[in-house]
Amino acid sequence: LVLPLVLPLGLPLALAGASPAPAGAVTTTGAPAATAIATTTARTRVLVLETRADAAYVAQVKAFGDLLATILEQRTSAEIVPASSVKDRLAVAADKLSAGCDEASCMTEIAGALDARFIVASRASQVGGRWLMRVELFDSQSLKIVAQASAMSDSVEGLAAQAEQLADEILAKAPMLSSRASSSSSSSSSSSSSSSSPS
Repeated sequence: LVLPLVLPLGLPLALAGASPAPAGAVTTTGAPAATAIATTTARTRVLVLETRADAAYVAQVKAFGDLLATILEQRTSAEIVPASSVKDRLAVAADKLSAGCDEASCMTEIAGALDARFIVASRASQVGGRWLMRVELFDSQSLKIVAQASAMSDSVEGLAAQAEQLADEILAKAPMLSSRASSSSSSSSSSSSSSSSPS
């Protein structure tokens, strides 16, 4: 003989092992909590080569590449890699970086070895007693120079004073390298629009 179990009206449902659910609702038991997967956007890597010049002048302008790399780091969200920081870590490209690299095939090989899409190459020369600095941005995917800028001065110090202008010209012609300023302004505008939206 099986007697039906009758619960007193005052006994909470929780004590009986049941939980109330609205009609038509689908309930799941023992489901793990959803885990948010963070997606990271890979930063574009840009290799900045040491500035090339004739043997008699290379010592005077060699550091211009590091100066250019420092300025680019401040002006773009891309990952800037100065050649001076990778020569000791990557023997594959060390000899080519030391010997200089002008041809597209050479720059493509170095870009592949360092996993860099873009290469910034600069060359200083003397023309009529004045200094000429030429800067080029090479794209290893399209195998083309996508941006270039040049400056002239009576001295190496004068060229260094124009480094910021050269970097700005290169970035203005290379929209694929998003600037920090535009990134921060767009994020601040989006956050202000979301805060002003009605709840």
